[in-house]
Amino acid sequence: MKILITGVAGFVGSNLAVHMANTWENVSLIGIDNLSRRGSENNLPLLKQLDCQFMAWFKLGLQKNGIGDLNKKNVIQGKTALVQIKLTRGGENRVLSPPLKS
Repeated sequence: MKILITGVAGFVGSNLAVHMANTWENVSLIGIDNLSRRGSENNLPLLKQLDCQFMAWFKLGLQKNGIGDLNKKNVIQGKTALVQIKLTRGGENRVLSPPLKS
């Protein structure tokens, strides 16, 4: 199963990646992050240990942090699931998992 996690370098995203890698069988993790939060880059070695394929937003040429941009770049194509993690200004974490179109 291929899972795309946005916000993967943050606290919630990196811990979710660890959990999935350690508890799920036959899972392939792909992570995207804009690295805008201080300390996010500190989680990149951990993601590498998990065999999580990491992509930075700016290297994908994305202008906005949105699923529509990912779809336009065909990043979502072929993935089984998408987990979008977004930290709001109030500090509340939101986990959004819209259905993927086949």
